[in-house]
Amino acid sequence: MGGALNFRARLFDDELRIDAFANSAKIVALKGRFAKRLADLTLHLKDLQFAESCLKDLARVHEQAKKDGTVEQNKVIIEALWRSATVSFFKCFGSSGARGSISEKKVLRDQPIMRRFFKDMKHIRDKNIVHDENSMAVAMPGAIINEPGAQYRVEKIFSFTAIAGSLSPHNYYHLMELVRLSSAWVRSELDELTVTIIKDLQTKSDAELMAMEDLRVKIAKAKEVAQTRETL
Repeated sequence: MGGALNFRARLFDDELRIDAFANSAKIVALKGRFAKRLADLTLHLKDLQFAESCLKDLARVHEQAKKDGTVEQNKVIIEALWRSATVSFFKCFGSSGARGSISEKKVLRDQPIMRRFFKDMKHIRDKNIVHDENSMAVAMPGAIINEPGAQYRVEKIFSFTAIAGSLSPHNYYHLMELVRLSSAWVRSELDELTVTIIKDLQTKSDAELMAMEDLRVKIAKAKEVAQTRETL
C-alpha cells in the first residue's frame, strides 16, 4: 500500500514505464479529490524524509567532528542541516497555493508535550530561521569615543551582534520525534487513501479502466518557477 513509488520506474519522454508488474496493461492518471490528497501526502512524506535525513546527517557530522576536534570547523554545516530540517518539516504544515497541508492537531492529537514544542519551534522557524522578527538575532550599533584631547574624537563605529542558536540536544530530540510521528501519520493516511482509491477503481468496468487517460509525467521548466503549479 501507500502512495510513494517503492519500485523501479523508467521515463521515456513523458511516458512512465514500470516493469515490476507482469499483468499490467497500462498506467492511468488519477484525478479528483482523492488523487489530489494522494499527491499532497506523497510530497509531504518526501519533505519529512528529507528532514529526517538532515537530522541524521547532523548527528553523524557532529559526532565525527567531536572525535576529530573539528566542531568549530563544521559549525556551518551543522547549522545548515539544522535549519534545512526545520524548514522542510514545517513546510508540511504551512499554507500553500498548490499543496494541502497536514494538521498538527491531528498528527499530535494525543501528544500535548509535542504540541507545545511544535508551537515553540514554529515560532523559531517563522520569526528567526526564515524571517527576522524576534530577539534571537539582534545588532546593537555603537561608537567608541576617545578621551578629550585625542587626535580623533570618534575612534570607531561598530555594530555588535548577538545571535541565539536554537540547536540543542533537547530541541534536536524533539524535532526528530516530531518528524517521526508526522511520517507515521502520513504513511497511515496514505494506506487508507490507497484502499479507498482501489475500491473506487474496482467499481469500473474493464472498458472504463482501459479508456482512462494515460499518466503523463510533467517535468518542471525554468519559466514556471514563478507560477503556482496546476492541481489535480
